[in-house]
Amino acid sequence: TICYRDGRCRVPFCCASPLLHCSLSLPWNPSCLKLRMAEIGIAACLCLMLAMAAGGALGSSPCDDPSVANLPFCNPDLDLVDRVKDLVSRMSVTDMISQLGNTAPAIEHLNIPAYQWWSEALHGVASSPGVSFGGKVPSATSFPQVIGIAATFNSTLFYEMGQAISTEARAMNNVGQAGLTFFTPNINIYRDPRWGRGQETPGEDPYLTSAYVEQYVAGLQFGPDQRYLKTVACCKHFSAYGECLIPRKYIYTMHAVLTPFSNNQIPSVII
Repeated sequence: TICYRDGRCRVPFCCASPLLHCSLSLPWNPSCLKLRMAEIGIAACLCLMLAMAAGGALGSSPCDDPSVANLPFCNPDLDLVDRVKDLVSRMSVTDMISQLGNTAPAIEHLNIPAYQWWSEALHGVASSPGVSFGGKVPSATSFPQVIGIAATFNSTLFYEMGQAISTEARAMNNVGQAGLTFFTPNINIYRDPRWGRGQETPGEDPYLTSAYVEQYVAGLQFGPDQRYLKTVACCKHFSAYGECLIPRKYIYTMHAVLTPFSNNQIPSVII
């Protein structure tokens, strides 16, 4: 959730829990932190539908196959929710569970190919499980570390960097060297310089971080045709992640981490 100094809050379209490995917009509601398994299943299937809509590498699509082409989940004229319901009805529990990790195997009886959700693009498309360099694309543009980009306080720059990165990501996807889902940006608040990943973040200021993520995610996701996502961003991580590698004795006690959550009556949190 992005909150501004004037009290306005909004949720970017694709800020999601890494648990789901996909992109959902969930309102911040302490009473609803525990997702039902059905919601997780729907989330996984929405991700599958996204991958199918994207067409996969080299322009192919699972729905090009005659064995599934006429099924409702392949009909682009139907409402997305109806397509998802149809797809879910054709999946076994084993099928659904298999899709909850970042390395999702194929579902052969539905002609859904295997997919690797874990690709990285914090400041450029980067080598990661879903990205491979070589052949037609030996490298990609590497922008400065995020903490340096954010220090410019230039929101236009944040957006344009996202646009450049998503264009390269699309090109790599077209030749089968990258997916379209990226575990980026890192929006942890840089609370302590002893945390080893602070350079990945916009810094210690929540306001600047909010401004950065709004523009960068928009740059990653939206192209000339607003009907389609250019790539999919997944904001990371949960809010206490920035302290998880610091020895407990240096953060006093675990209560120092948990107090903000308990004070706000949040019943469950993963740190």
